Amino acid sequence: MTPYSSRRVVVRTRGPGVVLGLFAILLSAAPAPLASQIPADTASVLFSVASDLLQEGDTTQATSLFRILLGRFPEAGVASDARALLDELEAARRERGSRGELIAWGTIYGASLGVLIPAAFGADDSAPYGVGLLLGAPLGFAGSKAYAKSVRLTPGQARAITFGSWWGMWQGFGWREVFDWGDRDVTQCFDTGGGVTECFTHRQESDEAPFTGTVLGSLAGLTTGILLSRQIDIAASTALAANFGALWGTWYGFAASVIAIENDDDGRLAMTLIGGDVGLIAGALAAPALGMSTGRVWLVHLAGIAGLIGGLGLDLIVQPGDDLAVLIPMATSAFGLFVGFGTTSEDSGHDVDVPNLASALISWREGKLRFGAPLPRPTVLAAPGTRRGVVPGVKFDLFRLSW
Repeated sequence: MTPYSSRRVVVRTRGPGVVLGLFAILLSAAPAPLASQIPADTASVLFSVASDLLQEGDTTQATSLFRILLGRFPEAGVASDARALLDELEAARRERGSRGELIAWGTIYGASLGVLIPAAFGADDSAPYGVGLLLGAPLGFAGSKAYAKSVRLTPGQARAITFGSWWGMWQGFGWREVFDWGDRDVTQCFDTGGGVTECFTHRQESDEAPFTGTVLGSLAGLTTGILLSRQIDIAASTALAANFGALWGTWYGFAASVIAIENDDDGRLAMTLIGGDVGLIAGALAAPALGMSTGRVWLVHLAGIAGLIGGLGLDLIVQPGDDLAVLIPMATSAFGLFVGFGTTSEDSGHDVDVPNLASALISWREGKLRFGAPLPRPTVLAAPGTRRGVVPGVKFDLFRLSW
């Protein structure tokens, strides 16, 4: 009797699942030193293949392999090198996205100035506006592209520049309206007969001043954003929190002005502008102080939006008086922000990228629900009482549908 008997075994493979199953059986039957060596060898092979792909310029596949390596073999000897390379790839990807956002902004911004500057100089003919559009967009594209190549941009730094220009545009227009810069008193005298002359003085609103204030405010915001981005490494979460803080501050400033101020449009506008500035500063300071990630900033913001929508729904049901109709969504949105902050943690979600330039708050595109950061964008508003019939303004996209 022999201690071993031989058998003939025939294995027919029917796909990769069978092959992997056989590999698992062999691995479980392997001696302990060999079983412990196989993951290390596999990690080394993955790292080698990913490095080769990286040298060939295939960053997408290399990134995927590095992520697989770190997910499956986090304790492997090459894991630290893979993590360092993956961090470099992610930083490069974010920098490319920031450059793309800046160039897109530069093109739109150049076209906007191409319309606003001729209006600020009182151009009545269409030719100056045509020249402005013809030169503004290409110059904005070329200038922003050259600047993006000359510096290393993080998403937060790019947002500081783009949001600074739009926010300055809104602030310049708003404060011009509050203080009536450029308007002047005009006195007109009429001979009523018999050697008697009567004079009347009235305030004449400037048609050019609103456009001038918008341009100057935008340039001031742009300069501030560039200086901040060059001096401070602004985190994406800080930029996003400042953006949302400005929007929430504007909302609360406006709502409070409706309740507190009557028959004073300039006072209400001033309170709205101040509220936005306070919110911007508060958001910029709160995010780094609390260690908030962009994911958490988004969750808190969306909780506030849910509270605001809920308050508006209550208004439709209850139909209260004017002041209470404003107070209810103020309270529910504040409650939503409070709940959002209290129920999320520092590592809530994941550290997502800053949303694209001037995206809608809520959009439906390609069959998917998406969220964005609604940036203020220049627009022209109808103003029948003015000479041109229009004044500069800003707009936010809250909802956008496409199919």
